[in-house]
Amino acid sequence: MKSSSNAKTMISYELNKGSHYLVAVSFGPDSMALLDMLRKDKVRISVAHVNYHRRPESDLEQTGLEQYCLEGDIPLYVLNIPKQEVSGNFQAWAREVRYRFFNEISKEIQADAVLTAHQLDDHLETALMQQKRKTMALCMGICSETTIDGLKVIRPLLHLRKAELLEYCQINGVPYAIDSSNLSDHYERNRVRHHVLAKLGQHDVQKLIAHIDSYNDRIRMLLETHNDIAHEKKILVSLVIACDDVELFVMLHLLISADCPSCPISKVLRDEVRQIAKNPAPYWRRHLRGKLWLARNYEWLEIVKEDAAKPYSFTYDHPSAADTPYFYMDFRNGSHRQLVLEQHYPITVRSPLPEDTITINGTNRALRRLFIDWKLPRHRRLSWPVVLDKNGVIIFVPRYQKDFVPDASSRFYAK
Repeated sequence: MKSSSNAKTMISYELNKGSHYLVAVSFGPDSMALLDMLRKDKVRISVAHVNYHRRPESDLEQTGLEQYCLEGDIPLYVLNIPKQEVSGNFQAWAREVRYRFFNEISKEIQADAVLTAHQLDDHLETALMQQKRKTMALCMGICSETTIDGLKVIRPLLHLRKAELLEYCQINGVPYAIDSSNLSDHYERNRVRHHVLAKLGQHDVQKLIAHIDSYNDRIRMLLETHNDIAHEKKILVSLVIACDDVELFVMLHLLISADCPSCPISKVLRDEVRQIAKNPAPYWRRHLRGKLWLARNYEWLEIVKEDAAKPYSFTYDHPSAADTPYFYMDFRNGSHRQLVLEQHYPITVRSPLPEDTITINGTNRALRRLFIDWKLPRHRRLSWPVVLDKNGVIIFVPRYQKDFVPDASSRFYAK
């Protein structure tokens, strides 16, 4: 890099000269380099800055940014947050505050998008953190463009290393400050930056970039291949059996995200769906959020909207087989542990009532207390099946087992 004339070529993302962009600037070298490039390229911009007042130098940084924007005749919007103790993850809280502010200002000035100065090191650090946690995402690392709470966010510097942006600032006389909190190992990202990414040679960095690009290319291909799932809102069970974890993750995302965007596609959910797909039972359901359930109906997986508290009741005059959305039963050749006998018929299988009790070893127990003792998930307590004899006495309630998987020998189980 030899001069400021490189400013135009350093931004790889094609920005619309007729658009108005809100630039998120912290006064660090990355965001100041981006701001300077945009100014020299005559892009229409305004600047947003958040001062958390957690470091002694934060006011000096704000003053430096104010001076730069004043000299460049750039509108500046500042959110001052009094120093405060934050319970939990400060970075997550700060991000939420920051993007809420960006959203408000964007609406006020009618900005078309927010530009942030995330760069290649940030991208690689995020990917390494995802690998460490073994999490799947629709984008490994950081996406060049995304939407956060309805706000379009563009990151035009993801192709540049931090060292390149520092060099740009130094050569072009762009003011900046180094955030002292980035020097400690208090945050996970800093530890990855200092002890993992910093130790990678150029060859290893290129391998990591190639791996990230390959993963993201495959995600884009799978999203296109399975786009019909988002419209039809169902998945063939046979596809679940045949696909790998990445493809299953994408299919479940397409199925669930439209109705339940806050529901994570966890490894636990993927494993449970795969087990159900391999099981011959045609009915199954799993609570997601509110009234939303992920359900299997024969050869399809789909989203079902149903009130978890909706009562049900089924009566059987003789030993029978039944497969309902709530339970599976086959008592034709005897019941579970012979707890339901011929003299008990007709039997009723229904949802629980608040006053339900069952006698165990001569002791009358409240059903709600048993559910608590079993650690039965709260959302399942209102639909857990209860079996009553012809006199209305509860004679059997299937015990909850967290890792229970039905097989061919199962005679009764809750779904």
